[in-house]
Parts: sequence; C-alpha cells; structure tokens
Amino acid sequence: MTVVNPQTDGLEGGPHEAELAAAGVQLSLATPCVQRRESGATRSVRRLSQSLRADDGFTAVFGVLGVAMVAAFVCSALTLLYLAVIQLFPIAAANALMNTRELDYGEFWLLSQASPPLVGLATAMLLVFSLAYLALALFMVFFRDYALPVSARKAQALKPREAANAPPVATASVRPQQVKPRRRSVPKLRRQSSVLRELVAHDGAYHAYFNMALDLPKLLFQTVSLVTYLSEGFPLPLIHFYATMLVLNWCISFARFLRDARDHRLVVTRLFYLFDLFFAVFAPIVVLAYAYHTFKMDREAFAVREDALSPGSFDRIARLFADPVQVDVFRFGFSHLQLTKLWYIVVKGALNLLALVKWRLIIVHLIRAHHKTVLQRKLGPKACAARDEQASSARAPANRFRVAFGVAVFVSSIAAIVSYTSISIHVSQRNCDTLPQCRVISYRVEHLHETTCPCIVFVDRDLAPKTFDAWMNPPDATTALALAAQSGHLRTVQIINRAVPELPESLRHCHEMEQLILIYTKTQALPEWVREFENMHHLILIYTKTQALPEWVREFENMHHLHVESNFIHYPLHTLPPTVFSNMKRLRLLRFGGAATLTEFPSLRGLEELTMLVFSIPRGLTRLPDFSDLHNLAMLVIADATHLQRLPSLEPLRRLKSFSLLRRNAVCCNGYIDGVCNLTDYQCMPRAGEAPVSCEAARISDADIAVIQRVNGFLCSKNLTSDLSESEPTSVSTDGLCQGVLYRKCSMNGQTGICYNGRMQVIHCDIFGEYERMRRLEIALNVGPPCDHAVEAWLGMNALTTLTLHAAKRTLPRVSLLRATRSFHASAAVAHGDLSKFANNPTVHLKFRKPDGAIVEVDAKKGMSILQVAHANDIDLEGACESSMACSTCHVILEDDVFDELEPACEDEEDMLDMAFGLTHTSRLGCQVFVDESMEGTTVTMPKATRNFYVDGHVPKPH
Repeated sequence: MTVVNPQTDGLEGGPHEAELAAAGVQLSLATPCVQRRESGATRSVRRLSQSLRADDGFTAVFGVLGVAMVAAFVCSALTLLYLAVIQLFPIAAANALMNTRELDYGEFWLLSQASPPLVGLATAMLLVFSLAYLALALFMVFFRDYALPVSARKAQALKPREAANAPPVATASVRPQQVKPRRRSVPKLRRQSSVLRELVAHDGAYHAYFNMALDLPKLLFQTVSLVTYLSEGFPLPLIHFYATMLVLNWCISFARFLRDARDHRLVVTRLFYLFDLFFAVFAPIVVLAYAYHTFKMDREAFAVREDALSPGSFDRIARLFADPVQVDVFRFGFSHLQLTKLWYIVVKGALNLLALVKWRLIIVHLIRAHHKTVLQRKLGPKACAARDEQASSARAPANRFRVAFGVAVFVSSIAAIVSYTSISIHVSQRNCDTLPQCRVISYRVEHLHETTCPCIVFVDRDLAPKTFDAWMNPPDATTALALAAQSGHLRTVQIINRAVPELPESLRHCHEMEQLILIYTKTQALPEWVREFENMHHLILIYTKTQALPEWVREFENMHHLHVESNFIHYPLHTLPPTVFSNMKRLRLLRFGGAATLTEFPSLRGLEELTMLVFSIPRGLTRLPDFSDLHNLAMLVIADATHLQRLPSLEPLRRLKSFSLLRRNAVCCNGYIDGVCNLTDYQCMPRAGEAPVSCEAARISDADIAVIQRVNGFLCSKNLTSDLSESEPTSVSTDGLCQGVLYRKCSMNGQTGICYNGRMQVIHCDIFGEYERMRRLEIALNVGPPCDHAVEAWLGMNALTTLTLHAAKRTLPRVSLLRATRSFHASAAVAHGDLSKFANNPTVHLKFRKPDGAIVEVDAKKGMSILQVAHANDIDLEGACESSMACSTCHVILEDDVFDELEPACEDEEDMLDMAFGLTHTSRLGCQVFVDESMEGTTVTMPKATRNFYVDGHVPKPH
C-alpha cells in the first residue's frame, strides 16, 4: 500500500497537492482556502499559462502531432464553412472560383440549386460541424482541463489561489488510497461492464474491433464515392488519385487492426485519422482544383468578342465555344459539393459526427493519460512500479481469428477495389474505342461481355466548315449517336454542323439526359419521347428544320437554358404553345430567333429567375409579352423586330444591366421612340412579302427612357443599308471568295469584308463589319488565334506590328488588357457611331493640323475625345485598338497650355506613347484627351507618321 504523508513528503500546501487529491490522496485541511473571484481575462491568461507549463504544456500532452491536429481542425472548419457558402450561393461561388463572372452574364455554368428547405438544412449542418471542428481546436489549446474528472478540475483551480495565500495547515488525518493495477479477472456480475471496457478502452483487449467499427462506415462511404466517380466518368488522373488514397486508407486501417504494440500516445491512430480527415474533407476540393487547372478559356479573346460584336450575338455565348468536357468535369465535381438530397445530407452529417466523436475520444484519452503519467511520476517509485505492472498486462498478440477476420474484411475489400477500378476502366475504354465522339465515358464492369459503350458526353462538331458543300451536306452523325445511346447513360449531346435528320430511337432510354444541343443538324422535329427527359435543363435548337415546339415542352420543369433559333428564310419558327413557359420556373436564359412568321409570343409570367432574354428576328410579332415578373432580368436584346409597334414597360426590370435594340425595328421609325414617323427610313420602308409598317401614336415613357439611359443601352441602329438576309452564305461568298481561308480580305456587293465563320457557319465573306472590327481588336491586343502575315497583312499584320504587339503584351498585364476592353464596352453607343449623348453639350471650336500641314477647323462637343472628334469630321486619325490604350495610332501633339491643364497620363498610356513615332513633350493619345471649354481655338497636331496598324489605304471610320 502506498502511504503519502503531506508533511514528511514536503507536499503540504505545495504545488502537487491538487494532483494528489485527484489521484485519490485526500487531505483534510484544518483551514479552508480563501477564494478570490477572478475576471474572465484573468482566467484566460491562467489557462494559457497553464497550457505552456513544462509538465502540462500543449506539446507535452499532444506532441508534435498536436500542431498538425489543430491545423487540420481549423482547415476542416474553414472548408465546411466554404461548403456552407456554396450551398447558399452556388452560382457566385462557382464564378468566383473559375473567374467566369463576366461570361454569359454569370450564367456560364448553369448550376442547379436545391429547394430552400434543403439548402437551409444543409447550410445549418455544415455550420454546426464547422463550429464543432473549431471547438476541438480551441479545446486542445485552451480548455484541456475540462477533459479531467470534476475533482481534478476543482483541485487544479485551487493552485493560483494557494500560491497567493499562506498555505493551509493539513491535519494528520490522511486517508491514502492504493494505486492498483488493472485485473482481468472480475466478479461474474461485473463481467459485462469489463467486456465493454476492454472494447472501448484504448488499451482494451478488444479495442481493435471497436476501431474497425468506427472506421468501416467512413471507408465504405469513400468506396461508394469511388464507384460514383467511376460511373460518372471523372478524368482518369482523379480516378487514380482517389483510388490510391482509398486503398492506402484501407491498408492503414488493416495495419491498425492487427497492431499489438501498446501506443500510449496514439501516434499511429492519430496519423491514420489525420490522413482520413484529409481524404474525407479535402478530397472533393481536389476535383475542383483539377477542373480549375484544366479549364481553358481565353477570357481576353472572349472579352474582345463581347466588345466588338453586337449584344445578343450568337458568337458571344461563351458556353457554346467552351470545351464541353471541361465544363462537365467542373459541373460534376461542383455538384458533389452541393447537398441537394436529404439522404446525402443525413449521411454526410452522420459521418462528420462519427469523425468528431473519434477525435474527441482521442483528445480526452491523451489528456487523461498524460495527467495520470505526471501524477504517477510525482507519487514516487512505488507508483511507477504499479504503472509498470499495469503496462506489462498488455493485450494478447493478435490471434488467428483476428488475423483471419482482418484478411476477410480488409484484404478482400482492397482486392475488390483494385479489381473493380482496373476492370471497369479497361472494359469501358475497350468498348468506346470505335466512338471517338464519346468524350466522357462511364467506367463500369457490367458491359464486360458486351461491346456497348457507356457514353456520357457525346460531342461531334465542326466549328468552321471550309467549303459550301461541306456545310450544306455535312456527315451524318445519326448512327454514331445511336450507338452511344445504347447504354442509356448519355447526359450531354452536342452536335454542330453534322446531319441528324431524326433523333435515334435508342436515345429515348437515356433518362438522365440533361443537355441536348443541336446546331445546323437538319433535325426535322423533336420526337414525343423526348418529354421523358425529366432532368433536361439545357435545350438548344439552332438552324435545324424544327418549325414548331410541341405542347409537352412545358413539362421541362428543370429547364435553365432554352435557345430556339430557326432559319428565318427557309424554315422559320411559326408555332409556340401559349403555355410553353408555364412550368419553367427555373428558366434563366431564354433566346428565340428566326420566328419570322410567329404572330404571338407566349406569356413570360412566373419567370422570376430569368436573367437573359433575346428576341432575334421576330418579324411577325406586333407586340411583346409583359415583363412584369422579370425582376432579375440582366440583359434584354431585341433585334430585327420589323413590325413591333411599341415596347412593353421596362420599369419592372430593376436589375437590368444591358439593353439593346438592334438592326431593323419599326419602333425606331414609326414615331414611338422620337415622335417622328418616317416610313421612308430604311427600317420602315415597304418590302415585298412583308406587311407595311404604320405610324404609332403612343410614345415611349420617360421612365423607360430612364431605364435605358441608366444601363447605357443601345437604342436603334442608324444608317442601315443592308438586310440580314444578305448575310446568308452562298457558294460565291464561300468557295468563290474565301476558299476556306480565315481572315482573308474579300469584296461583295461593292463592300469590303472579311472571311470568317460567324455563328459557326461555313467560312464566308462577311461585309457587316463586326467580325473585321473584332479581328483588328484581337491584333491590337495580341489575343486570339495567331496571325498569318501572308493572309492578314490587310488588317495591319506585318513585322513591325508583331514587334509592337509583343512589346505591348509584355507591358500590359492581364488585368490591364481586360480593363481596356471593358472600358471599350462601356462606350458601346459611341462604338456604333451614336454620338447623340453629346448633342446638348457646349460647342468648342478646334483646329486639326494634318501631316501635310493642312488646317481643318471643326466644331466639337464637350466630353468627346479628340479621336471621336476626328472621326466625326472625317479626319484620318487612326484608332486601331478602338480606344483601349493598346496601341499608339491615335497619337497627337497638343499645345503647351492645353497639355499643362490635362491630368497626367496613366501608366498604360505612357507605355503606348513610348512606342509612338515623333514623340514630343506634349504628346498624348487622342482617345484619352477629352474636349472642354478651355480648349477653345486650340490646334491639335497630327504626327507625320504612326505605327500603322491599318494598311492598303483603309481609313478607320466610327462603327
């Protein structure tokens, strides 16, 4: 029996008195301790000081692995917090991660969102577990005392007070207790509790089975996740990474199950759970990291598209030009971070709760074991001998049953995982070798003895046919699509410039179909069985032969993007069910084009999530539906509404960011916009086969004008001289003028054009100017496809230009280029030649001195740039980069007094001026100098030469 005398052992009132009391040595004090109240700050400082004591410090309790544990808990808390944000704001989170906020008005990914109750439940669960992981970290650092028994905590709380007061006198009445080693033989009535202890205690004989019971649920869930990743066709690098991590996880768990050596510090256990925590919490983030790394989208080139092309243009839809495989990889990976189903929320919650319980058991065990070790060390040799005797009773080595059981469970599982993964990949790749159009395949073993290809994503497209015959008579893709659909796993179909007259019957078994994109496919109509695609959220039919949408289309309740555009000359859209949008409450993008014979458009009631609305060539419509419910609409485009008498009210469009009324529109000349009815205008003049346009007595309201001005909208095209029907490719405009060569100079109907594959059509001669402007801007900013000097010399592509552009590219960082293009977009009205916003500004008289010395006197309006003034008065001042500060071609020389009054040039302008010819101390870029009254009568001198981006006599004109 161990007897401790507080007086003879020098422990009376000493610092170890509390520990002895907690260990079972009870001292009766003659004089009670006087307790003084402590403030919260004092208690926090005391806890921190106790945490740093040598015998009870953080590292003494947890070791070096404790730092890794705290870091893992904090990272887990932050990760779960990020997942909670994803549940609430999936679209914003995806755009922020992938830098796609500017693409398709933030709707590039077209992500789904769960119902509000599920979103709330998932968010609450993730926040609770995030706080729980953070609480574990704080518990380890500041609140370790709470892991001790109540008596020990009360005893430790006395230490600071005893140090401040005179030590009390202990009586001779000391009731010692014996430190007894653990015994295996217990009375019969306590045998059940003893077995439970042997199972739960870290040093118990059956604790290996307890560990296995805790590990198996997580391991099984991770194994099911691997099977899911295989079936959804995740990229092979991700599959290999996940499978390797999973097998390693099973191996570590197996090693723990067979381990016999005592592990008082639980080093192996903690290493396993740290690995498991990384695997479970952070492995899904690896999918997003892979998607981010592999996603290739030339954002600078696409920013040029958005700036150079008209709003609502087909070529501004970023999603159509992106790689569908890269898009689907991100969408699939991101969808696994969204908890959209109740059972998934329950499973994730249970697994996180299990992980927290395991970690709390580990932390409490380490704290109590360390506390016990310290006390035994202080009690002297007899206590240490008792501890050694207890340690000698280690659990028996692994018997044959445990080894056999472990092999049956763990080794068989590992073998099954490796076999299933390798066989499924081999079988699927073998069966899909003959279908290169299957860009994503599902890795399954069920087709081991078959030749069926488990295709998920079918892509067959030619974005730039080179000959007229190749475009008019494309290869037939029906057979390949039928083979790909046999397995029933198809989810995405994208076919462009391939013939699919009728959708194959085998496609009807693909009930998981989500995206059906048919562009220039000659498809006659949608078969009725398409209505069975309940998950359809993306339907695009462009220039097919479909002229009517059936009534059952309204059954697509999950529809996000609906784009129907027909050939308005040969196969115009003429029928839309009046209730086609009645159930599409989640619709966000709606585009209709080529409806030349459609007389009434369906109601838009209930489409509160709609963000983009495009009416293209609705020549048969005399009125548009009401916009009352379109509160979230960000973009509205109306193009070629030749018989639209008036516009619906724009006041409900509170979040509108872009408004465009383009091409021929009756409202632009029937008096509705400006009160002047001019039926001889090109937009309203009579045409064969069309009903005549009549004057309109109603006028656009001041509130609607205010909405258009607020978003700097484009209202009515001016000086139109050609119709959209002239843009249709012909054998002459394709084979005769372009011969399949992009960016070649061509001439048609007396107008100079550029050979380009606009709207994914055959390469043909385009004379409308937008694609030429786009290519010139690409050259100026050194973005987009590489230049061919031999073909694009007429656009200014020569050796001098190449050197200049490379220098500009090095000078202008990525953000500068994007900022430059954004500023050009902000002045869209000016870019289209509309200077009406300066009409009421004061007039300032200016003089231009041309390179030959001639003086031209002009009247300018305050607020116009020198470049705009020059273009408005037919002065040949170049502006190759369209005012984006990516060139020096608008270099001008100012008078000293005017130069001194200007704000200093920014860094971007200075960089461009460094490359200008004839640079003087008063040189500036004409696009950055704006007219005001102080310039009255000043002379602007044009340099003798410029770094000419335009050659062959081309004179830049305002667009």
